[in-house]
Amino acid sequence: MDSSMFVFVLVAGIIAGGALIALMIWLWYKISYEFYSIAVQKGHDQKKYFWWTFFFGIVGMLMVIALPTVETERKRQRTVVSDELPDL
Repeated sequence: MDSSMFVFVLVAGIIAGGALIALMIWLWYKISYEFYSIAVQKGHDQKKYFWWTFFFGIVGMLMVIALPTVETERKRQRTVVSDELPDL
């Protein structure tokens, strides 16, 4: 194998590797954006949920999955718990 063939294979490998890395980053961006959309549907519209998923992967995904909906949280806060027994 002469040196020009070696350079060609090397450059082709670098280009293919770069394209694969770019594809993986793009795919991870799309996945992170979907989890951000889920957080928005639950009523949490901060962009931090996108970044948590993008940088921390499965930890960020689990965090978004575990988020309560804002409506559920409001109902829970409005519920008054009383220690008094009702009159019979």
